[in-house]
Amino acid sequence: MEHRFDRAAAVLSPLEESSAEVSRDSGIVSQSASSLSMVSEALSSGTVSQSPSFGAAVAQSPSSAAGETQDQSEPEQTQDDELLRHTAITYSSYIRANAEEEVLCLEKSLEEMLTRVDEFVGMLDMIRNDTSQVVNENLPQIQRKSEEMREIYRKIDKLEAFVKMVGANVSAMEEQVTQVEGEVGTLPGAFKKIFRTMAVPVIRMCGIWALFGSDECLAVQCTNAMKIAHRGPDAFRFENVNGFTNCCFGFHRLAIVDQLYGMQPLRVKKFPYLWLCYNGEIYNHIKLKDHFGFEHQTKVDGEILLHLYDRFGIKEMASMLDGVFAFILLDTANRKVFLGRDTYGVRPLFTLLTDDGFLAVCSEAKGLLEIKTSMSTPANITPFEPGHFQVFDLKLNGKVKSFPIDRFHCCTKEPKHAEYNKLEGLGTDFELETVKSNIRILFEDAVKKRLMAHRRIGCLLSGGLDSSLVAATLVNLAKQEELPYPIQTFSIGAEDSPDAIAARKVAAHINSEHHEVNFSPEEGIRALDEVIFHLESYDITTVRASVGMYLISKYIREKTDSVVIFSGEGSDELTQGYIYFHKIELRVRLEQDGVEKHLLRESFKGLNLIPDEILWRRKEAFSDGMTSLKKSWYTSLQEHIESKVNDLQLEKAKSLFPEKTPTTKEGFFIRQIFEKHYPGRSEWIPGYWMPRWIKATDPSARTLSIYKPDKDQ
Repeated sequence: MEHRFDRAAAVLSPLEESSAEVSRDSGIVSQSASSLSMVSEALSSGTVSQSPSFGAAVAQSPSSAAGETQDQSEPEQTQDDELLRHTAITYSSYIRANAEEEVLCLEKSLEEMLTRVDEFVGMLDMIRNDTSQVVNENLPQIQRKSEEMREIYRKIDKLEAFVKMVGANVSAMEEQVTQVEGEVGTLPGAFKKIFRTMAVPVIRMCGIWALFGSDECLAVQCTNAMKIAHRGPDAFRFENVNGFTNCCFGFHRLAIVDQLYGMQPLRVKKFPYLWLCYNGEIYNHIKLKDHFGFEHQTKVDGEILLHLYDRFGIKEMASMLDGVFAFILLDTANRKVFLGRDTYGVRPLFTLLTDDGFLAVCSEAKGLLEIKTSMSTPANITPFEPGHFQVFDLKLNGKVKSFPIDRFHCCTKEPKHAEYNKLEGLGTDFELETVKSNIRILFEDAVKKRLMAHRRIGCLLSGGLDSSLVAATLVNLAKQEELPYPIQTFSIGAEDSPDAIAARKVAAHINSEHHEVNFSPEEGIRALDEVIFHLESYDITTVRASVGMYLISKYIREKTDSVVIFSGEGSDELTQGYIYFHKIELRVRLEQDGVEKHLLRESFKGLNLIPDEILWRRKEAFSDGMTSLKKSWYTSLQEHIESKVNDLQLEKAKSLFPEKTPTTKEGFFIRQIFEKHYPGRSEWIPGYWMPRWIKATDPSARTLSIYKPDKDQ
């Protein structure tokens, strides 16, 4: 529905128009409506306002003065009419002069109210269309729960926790390190292969959700999809699958590309039997479209999946994609369901599969937690493996038959999509200068291909090497692409924190529009519950690092119009950035003279892209760098927990948490919060992360014996 407030219509005054709108649309009587009634009463009774200013205006009115000199023989009715007429005119002028601000506020409030109504109408319409007895019985409960969930989650924005990505995929990186340990001659080639798939992470997200073979009414089940509403604040849709009444898709959209035709599940006229729900960005969609001569119906990057699948099949399709993605593809003609996830698992995906073939899929585990099944015990909720795809047969009753999961790409091999991305100037020999040149070319390309958004772009800036290089490259490319706005950069930290100080220097150097979010341990402690709820993890280092990410993300959402956020995550895993890598005995290493990521630093040396002091700044963990060296974030957190967890409680940890038992008070405290939200789901993390190749009792880098801060810190 459309609601317009045309103040130029001039049939009613703004005050009367606003009051009439409110009365007509919502039955709400405002203060302005009461004022309108007061005018009527005054005109009908001949009285005047009690307002001193209005009374003074009437007293000074020429008409009032003239009334005093009127001929006493003139009929009283004429005198009264004249007084009333001028009283009404004066009052109207007074109202118009003094109530404009109130009118504007009223109109704004009404617009906001109607917008909220419009947002919820879509879901109500979908539910009302189902005329079954079950829906009629459950409609009040559905409306109430949906309204409650929307109110809760619409205010919360969870940006991707890339530390979780690191934990899930670190084994793959370690495998690559082991593989190249003794291969001096092949290191540059291996480095180039991995660098081609390197992500300059861009934080943006939608939420996907689907059921195949639901054992309960879909109108009841769909309330679970509202638990990921924070992933897509722009729009949402639920859609049943034609011919399969117990199968449906749910989608929460953050509009980035093609805001007109980007809603999902995505369907096009050429393939009416294909249904696609995906979260992510396909950076090479235009190159693939042009290379194969596909005719697209939309400008949506995900449409390329439909054309590639139709021509090459699911495995070849997935291997050709240069991007970050998690997808659900349904082929009703062949009765197949396909799931897939990008190489490094940048986009999350979780599945629930029962013994009788009921499949549920969601971007976050919380969207599957209360799915109703026919099983007597809770079904397992598992993360979908990165770099893999899986095929399911779809039965006539909507249930599925699963086939073994299969890999479409290994991170140690050059991706197939590189065949369609020929970069000018990329060398093939292993000379040091060639390798450094290749790193620069690939790095810039990694940033450039992510400039495909139709929404404002910003960048997280910690002042470390990686985020600084990304931010500087982004600012340069934004000028070349003539983006109509300055790049906003964002940092978080205490006033004297190493990260805050370094980020200011970089922002000044690259001339970005810099925003600084002040961090205090007290604020971090208050955010713990929400952070753990959204992370769906009780890993200590993940929680510590994500508190800062959550708070800066919340600031960006509430205080700015930047939607697509770049960051420097991923480089430390690729280039041995963590300081405990110094203890590895390798024949070939990317560290030199005690300086981690030496090859990456050397590649940008002398270019003045970022200040030299930042180019050679030592690695500082994010959760440590945002607080002062005098007192780290983890220290403040542990001091708080000391007052919350006693020794006796820790002694009983084994009986309370037999699986992955916490061994510290901090671990115990975090686990308690996790269990409050997700009881009995300890299997959601593989274990507690801890630095390898070195003796460590705490995941903070500042506790390691080899930690050496920069002198100026």
